[in-house]
Formats: sequence, structure tokens, C-alpha cells
Amino acid sequence: EDGVYEFSPSQHFDIFREYEYEARGDALEIYFVEGGKREHLFLSLKFSPESEGASSTDDGYWVKATSDHLCIKDLYSATFRVKLNGLSASKVVIEYRVRG
Repeated sequence: EDGVYEFSPSQHFDIFREYEYEARGDALEIYFVEGGKREHLFLSLKFSPESEGASSTDDGYWVKATSDHLCIKDLYSATFRVKLNGLSASKVVIEYRVRG
């Protein structure tokens, strides 16, 4: 993950964060990577169909997982949505809300 964090139009800096993903049981776990080594757990996601009674169509179906991560006084609430076509993901939507 990389981008630009902008405090104001005249104040910004480049950002970079590396993650490692691991399927563990029925969860997808995401770890922070620091200096090329896996560090602590960021999120643990358990996906389920997005809505009860939702049927799959020829162009796939959506699954969803949510998880929180407390970083000092900031709470990161994550929502991951994945559109599946068989075993392939055709679309991924990730949303973070940060309070703190």
C-alpha cells in the first residue's frame, strides 16, 4: 500500500505500508510487515455471504467481512467486500473508518 498523506495543500508526505496475508482456518489474517519481517496482527477476517437469502448470479456473488484494530487511541474499523466468480475474485472493495 502506498500513497500520499495530505495534511493541507502545502503539507503532504509519501506513505508506504506492507502487509502479509495468511489463510488460517476459516479466516484471512492480515499482518503488518516491518523491515521485511512479519510483525503483529492487523486484522482477522471471516467472510460470509453479504446478505441472507442473496442468490448467486451468472456474474458472481458478494462476500463480506468486518474487523477492528485498535492502534493506541485510534480505532480502525474495516469492511472488506469481495465479488466472487467461482474461485476468482472479480472485484474487491476495502473501506476503513478511523475514530480517534
